[in-house]
Amino acid sequence: MRGKHGSTNPDLGAALVGFLTRDNVELIDADRGATVAAIQWSLRVSARRIPDALIAAAAEHARCDAIATFDERMTSPSVPVRLV
Repeated sequence: MRGKHGSTNPDLGAALVGFLTRDNVELIDADRGATVAAIQWSLRVSARRIPDALIAAAAEHARCDAIATFDERMTSPSVPVRLV
């Protein structure tokens, strides 16, 4: 979306929030409120980290103790991140 359509990360984050808060959209592996809050957190911290926010919301919903990753820049507002 960024490259092909020229959208900015904050615009994409806002569009995701708008989509996720529609009445006819249902999340299966994450809590809607936690996912929206994580995206909003990402937009405040670094809009380039929206994927991290989605992973964190899914990990929180699954009650994970930690997120294991090779990404040294991975951050999460709710679940501890551990480098592998």
